[in-house]
Amino acid sequence: MGVHLGRIKDIEIRTLNELFVITQPAHLQKLHGERLTGEQRSSVRADIIRSKLGGK
Repeated sequence: MGVHLGRIKDIEIRTLNELFVITQPAHLQKLHGERLTGEQRSSVRADIIRSKLGGK
């Protein structure tokens, strides 16, 4: 919403859409190559988000 309203200018909607998909549990496990516990998924999810947003 913030991107659409112009309040967040340094993130593209395409990046947000990609993050919504690849941070789902099954996608995280597929990207990581193995089954993950909830805690592991949270950690992998945070790493992906940080990497995509450039540590913002």
